[in-house]
Parts: sequence; C-alpha cells; structure tokens
Amino acid sequence: MSSRSISAMVMTIFGAMTWFVISSCSLEETAGYIAGDYCVEEGLRVCDDSFTVVLLCVSDGTTLFWQPDEECAKGCTMDSGIGACIDPSPTDKDSPALPESDPVVTDDTVTMPETETVVGDDATIETEDDIVVQDDAEITDDTGTTDDDTVTDDGTVTDDGTVTDDGAVTDDGNITDDAVVTDDGAVTDEDGLITDADNAPVTCTNITLPGTLDNDGSNGFFASYTPNTGSTADDQFQFTIYDENYQFDIAYSLGVGDNANLKTCKYYVFVGEDWSGSAWGKRFLAETGTITLVEDSGGCSGGDVYAEFDNVTLREITVDGDGNSTFVPNGACLTLPTHVEMLLTPA
Repeated sequence: MSSRSISAMVMTIFGAMTWFVISSCSLEETAGYIAGDYCVEEGLRVCDDSFTVVLLCVSDGTTLFWQPDEECAKGCTMDSGIGACIDPSPTDKDSPALPESDPVVTDDTVTMPETETVVGDDATIETEDDIVVQDDAEITDDTGTTDDDTVTDDGTVTDDGTVTDDGAVTDDGNITDDAVVTDDGAVTDEDGLITDADNAPVTCTNITLPGTLDNDGSNGFFASYTPNTGSTADDQFQFTIYDENYQFDIAYSLGVGDNANLKTCKYYVFVGEDWSGSAWGKRFLAETGTITLVEDSGGCSGGDVYAEFDNVTLREITVDGDGNSTFVPNGACLTLPTHVEMLLTPA
C-alpha cells in the first residue's frame, strides 16, 4: 500500500473520530435523549428530550440503554454536565419558609417590597405588611396578619399557664378545711344568748317525788318535791293529760313534737319554782324521757291508775305572750330518778 493511501486512510479515520466527539458534545449540551435508546456509559445521567425526566444509563447484561430514573416537577437541567432535576427550593431572594408544622407567624418574618414577587410556590406579596407564608397561602386581608399577632399574644396565655402553677394556691385551699375552725364559731353564734361562763357544763339537780300525785279536781295532778330548788318559796311538780285518745301501757315521748312546747303539749310534765302567789320564779318542762299510764284493774270499783316516769329530765324554759315555750340553751335542769311510779288520785 502506498504512503498516499495510508495517509488518506488515516485522515478518514481521524475525521470520523472528530465527528463522533463533536456529535457527543452536541448531544450532551442539547440532550434529546429518549428512554429505551442505546447509551455508551453505564451510570451516566442525562435529561430526556422533553427535559422533564432524568435518564440513567443501565445494562441488562448485554446492552446499555437509557432508563427513566427521576421525574422533575420543575424541569431537568444539564448545566453541571450531567442530568439533574431543577431544585424546587426558593432562591436566595425568596423569604425563608416557615416549617409546615408551625402555625404561628412571628414578628421575625421577612417582609418583601411592594413591587417584588416571590419566586416559587410562595404567594405574591402585595404590601410590606404582608407576611410570606409557605404552601401557596394567599394573603387577602392584611389584618389577618394582626390576628396572627394575636396568636402570638395568645402565647402569653401559655405563659399565664404559670397561673396553673399558682393553682397550687388552690391546693392551699385545703386551708378551707381549716375553716372547720369556723364550725367552732358556732360557739360565737351562741354568744348572743349565753356568755362564756354559761358554756360550762350544767349539772342537773336530782329531785324526789312522793308516791302519790294529788288531783286538782280537773284531772290535773301535782305534788311537792324535795329538795327545794329555789328560794324558800314553794316549788311544785305538775302532770296533766291533754290527749283525749290516750292509751294505757304506751310510752309517750316527752320533749319532742307537740310535747316540746308548753302551749301544744299533750302530756304536760312541768315544774314551777318559787311560787310568788301570782307567778313562778323559774319554769321547767320535760325535755327527755317517757310517760306511761298503767291501770291496775282490781276491786269492785275499778282499778287504780298510775303514771310511770322513765329517764325524765326537765329543762328551764321561757314563755312568750302567746304561751309558746322555748328551752333555754344550757339552762338549769332537774332530773327524776330513772324510774318513778306515782298513783294518780281520782277527782
């Protein structure tokens, strides 16, 4: 082969290689790669012909071909020499995006000039008062920003949560339990009626009755007792039945219900002390105990009737102009023996 022929062959091969290199650079710049076409370097990433998908050169063991690797929402670029999706994040001119979980816009939020438009997903800023928010939130009312500030103020409520700590004072409300001492104030309530000296326990005087109660002619029964509990003037025990439906062998309670009032009592058990000829110095009414009427049915003329008094205590009373009586708190008192049986003489 002549040297001319060899030179021509070398030139042909050199031209073909030059065309291949130029073609490769041109393709790399303009992309235009199509998924499924052959590729020459495994692992190489390029943009497809629509600049919306990153293609990756892969091998099936025998052939290298382009395979879709990543879809690009903002488009694909070859600026760095390899295919890559355009970064969707804001540019340096964009306002810093707040975390999606943060519902409060603080005063540190970046504001934009009236004429500047935010790049990317951020809403267009219309005034300096508007606040850049993420997720395309459209600000339609600048006063909403003021409301958002209110949210920040509401954060103060969180600070006020320390009041909850102050709620420990509510626990101190246990002091209210100490108000039980106020119950002791019941003694104070009684101060209107009794003195401190009157708070001392009262010792009742035991009196003894004779075995018979005389009849005054109207089925009112009376008797003197010992010892004399007042001055030297006369003292007297009195018993009268005002219950037309009384029954024998039933214990009637004294000092309760109607029997707690001198005006309404049906079983009148009374002591008058220091008779002046027109009035009693002190008056007593049965406060506790029972009265039972017992009939002894013996003899041709009928049986005798007895009054049995059990656990009877008489307490000092006051009587108003209508005849209603009231027990004197902590007033003087008289007691009968535990059980007393007295014959009621006929009229």
